[in-house]
Amino acid sequence: MLLDTQFLIELERELDARATGPAAVDLKLVFDYTHPDAEPVHELTLKFEAGNVPPLNLGDEKSFAVAVTAERLTCTIQLKLIGDNLTGTFHFDEQPATLSPHLDQLAKKVPTQVVEVLKDVFTAIRTVEGDVDLSGTLLRPRVKLHSEIGHHVAGGLKTALTHQVDRGRDQLESRLNDQV
Repeated sequence: MLLDTQFLIELERELDARATGPAAVDLKLVFDYTHPDAEPVHELTLKFEAGNVPPLNLGDEKSFAVAVTAERLTCTIQLKLIGDNLTGTFHFDEQPATLSPHLDQLAKKVPTQVVEVLKDVFTAIRTVEGDVDLSGTLLRPRVKLHSEIGHHVAGGLKTALTHQVDRGRDQLESRLNDQV
């Protein structure tokens, strides 16, 4: 325990800070030692919003990578620590997002059609959003990631493949018309 319990009676401190500028930040910290017979409760809430976010590079340039740029990034973090037990969430949202795949190395290994499909898939995605759930203890946290990016990629893949099939059908139709 950080403080001797005789000094903990009715000791609760709260810090609430807001800042604006290139980013808007809202921070709230609560340190609660008001119940000497119970574990102390500490809470952190952070809201962050910024524009013109630097690009986020995901993946490996040697195999497959994607650069994510967005006009606006919004993050919300909520953490609660009771004794050593940790719970919390982290939500992030980048909109409107632009995903640019780096396919230079991949293009050498796969057919051109595959590269075109991948470009179509990633350029169709306009939002990068997700949640991270935290649980466990301070020394052994558990993390779960939830994101809609898989659904976006699946939808983009469906659109891209439909586009490729339509293009192939048009080419086949044109060849058949030329032969007739």
